[in-house]
Amino acid sequence: MKELTLLMAGLIFFHAQGIEARNERSKHERLPDPPRSSNLSSEQPAAEHALAVFYVVPSDVAYERSVHQRIIEATQDVHAWYQCASGGLTWKLAFPEIVRVYFADHTREFYRDNGNWWGSLLAEMGSKGLPIWSPGTVAAVWARGAGFWAGAAQWCGIDCGVALLGVEMFPEFNRSEWSGGTCPGGVGVGAWPCTPDGAYAHELGHTVGLPHPYDVPSTHDDAFHSVMQTHWNYPNFAFGSESPWGFLTLERQTLRSNPFMHTDIDLFQLHPGCDVVNLPSSGEAPIADFQLDADGLVLSTTNLSQGGSLYYWTFGDGSVSNELNPIHTYGQSANFPVALRVSGDNSVIDLAQGEAALGACPSFIAKVTINLGPLANDDALTLLSTLTPSPTSNGVHPPTEDVTLWVGRFHTTIPAGSFKPAKGRQLEFDGILQGVNVKARIRPLGKSRFRITVDANGAELAGLESRSAIGLTIGDDSWCGAVAVE
Repeated sequence: MKELTLLMAGLIFFHAQGIEARNERSKHERLPDPPRSSNLSSEQPAAEHALAVFYVVPSDVAYERSVHQRIIEATQDVHAWYQCASGGLTWKLAFPEIVRVYFADHTREFYRDNGNWWGSLLAEMGSKGLPIWSPGTVAAVWARGAGFWAGAAQWCGIDCGVALLGVEMFPEFNRSEWSGGTCPGGVGVGAWPCTPDGAYAHELGHTVGLPHPYDVPSTHDDAFHSVMQTHWNYPNFAFGSESPWGFLTLERQTLRSNPFMHTDIDLFQLHPGCDVVNLPSSGEAPIADFQLDADGLVLSTTNLSQGGSLYYWTFGDGSVSNELNPIHTYGQSANFPVALRVSGDNSVIDLAQGEAALGACPSFIAKVTINLGPLANDDALTLLSTLTPSPTSNGVHPPTEDVTLWVGRFHTTIPAGSFKPAKGRQLEFDGILQGVNVKARIRPLGKSRFRITVDANGAELAGLESRSAIGLTIGDDSWCGAVAVE
């Protein structure tokens, strides 16, 4: 990817790849097909200093529910990663549905040939009253048909910004006639230019004032440790001289002073094990320390840290807190890793780790959404989880091992040999198990971590409690825990 920095409506960073881009790089739910009307997107976001995310469908392109869902997944993923990598800060999301659909007035070719998407599409959306270059809003625009386009700018002083990205960066949705290229099928840098989640995190960084660190003398030597330089390492693919990897210390200082970065954002933490990057050296580190006291499923914390001004707890079940001494209630007995990131005024972070030993198996961090149908065996379940095998594991091998999932009384086993390779180094299963339509996807995240998503339709899920026990077994590796059923 060849990079170009232009002065256009503020400082704009373009990362455009392929011939389509000619400037030289809460909840998972079943989504109904929205009506083809731009009125769907006409409301202004309610939250102040918030991130408004749009899925743009040109007039000659069909709405795709799977694309919409994948942009939601990417937004939730990056939303959580920012909170961990920054030491406890992240975005407010403007829309309750997370990603809003905008049905555009013109064809894909029109936007390509008139202002190369950035000039024509953004102007059109702004003319409809949407929050493009609107004070108090950063807009993230995912455009179908924009190829490998990725660019962003901060404007309104520091009070607004826009990121524009092409849907074709998702390997499963790439169309080479639109992007001008193919996805190589690797991971990390081996997946470039099809690295959508990392590009998303990177471009959002530009909207809040983060430059390419290689171009800044104070961060030049440490640039390749940053998402703002090597976004293809997202989230855990940095090794060797590029590890640790995330936000540099000086980047976190910028984030702490930006009005779009908030504490006390309640989300499901998909990346509790993100790296701590105290580069370049920026002064003395605080000292992170804590004590845990469990009473049944209730965990009390005592913060013993020194020199901190920002605190960020992760509890191993997806829950988070910025409180000084939070009290957390688990939903099931398991062994939960607890971590505390403490930031000083200079944004240097220290990390302390412990364990809430409440059971006999490693915790299973998962988010589950249930949709109950009107009839028997007419319910749907969606699961999203991030998993790490235990240190003694010999690895997980879904293509050759049974994969068993249970949530409450619901139980399904995907037999060994059922998962097949798919785009982006993913493994996929799509079939019928005991009358239930099951779709499962396993995606590597690097450093032995992986993401698993499951959609089950036609199940009988009535009677699940608001917090239900959950378990997953892959071969001889097992996880257990509890989830809030939504």
